[in-house]
Amino acid sequence: MLSDAGGVAGTFHGTLAEFARELLTAVSVKDLTEITDLGGTHAIASYAAAGDAGVLTVSNGTQSGMLHLSGQLTGPTFHATSDGHGSSLIALP
Repeated sequence: MLSDAGGVAGTFHGTLAEFARELLTAVSVKDLTEITDLGGTHAIASYAAAGDAGVLTVSNGTQSGMLHLSGQLTGPTFHATSDGHGSSLIALP
């Protein structure tokens, strides 16, 4: 489990496979998720929630993966951008 329970603005960092094995908790607009093997070009993110949990699906058209989130994230919109070094950064607006 990865958490920013203190709300201090964290960066969750890993590959799609690493994130598939984790639960991200207490995610907020202060946090970033850096996916190192997704590539920064053409990455997209979509979120589906049910109660206090949801799945963030990320894709670059070739690769895709799911990140499991918990907390008070009712219907957020996530944005995917390049970090300029081959990774994708996923953030709430």
